[in-house]
Amino acid sequence: MDGLLSTFMLCSDTPYINDIMQAYLFAIMISLISTLLNLPFSIYSHFVIEEKYGFNKMTPGTFVSDELKKFAIVAVLTAVVIPLILWVVANSGPALVFTLAGTSIALVLIISLLVPTVIVPLFFTYADLEEGDLKKAILEEAARTDVKVAEIKVIDGSKRSSHSNAFVSGFWNFRKVVLFDTLIAQQPIDEVRAVVNHELGHVVHNHVLKHAFC
Repeated sequence: MDGLLSTFMLCSDTPYINDIMQAYLFAIMISLISTLLNLPFSIYSHFVIEEKYGFNKMTPGTFVSDELKKFAIVAVLTAVVIPLILWVVANSGPALVFTLAGTSIALVLIISLLVPTVIVPLFFTYADLEEGDLKKAILEEAARTDVKVAEIKVIDGSKRSSHSNAFVSGFWNFRKVVLFDTLIAQQPIDEVRAVVNHELGHVVHNHVLKHAFC
């Protein structure tokens, strides 16, 4: 870290150490305040509304653990992003707009790769979808939409909620289809296939890239 800060200071006369620390502390304080303000609403949502309709499966211990993990993730990402952005702003000169835009797009793409591979496993456990009609149907749907899928995974969403969902993550040869175990338990194969088709549609229409540019 000291070497990185020294490199920053050599690139510009700006006192990077102070700038980074002030910006980082400000961002963390804003995040902490936001978390504390939203905490009562989040508790009410999970343990009153979701509980009332039978969706909540989360324990108070899991809730507290998740909130701490979320804050830690924000703290780590902020520690990486803020020095990078300050360095780009200080050293881009007339090309600031284009350099900052390119940096932002790159960050969105990198985070899109980190979410399923690093962040999601902090909250859920992945398992391979067993061989059978469902896996065959999903692979057929992927082939029909011309989307290469490397893996089909199942996560234990039932530990937190009885809501069901699915998503497609990653790019190129690292792309995977992820199913919530609740979706498999609650819906027949044709319905699961329809949900996966919707998620594959995001890939076909490049929604992640479009979001990065917008």
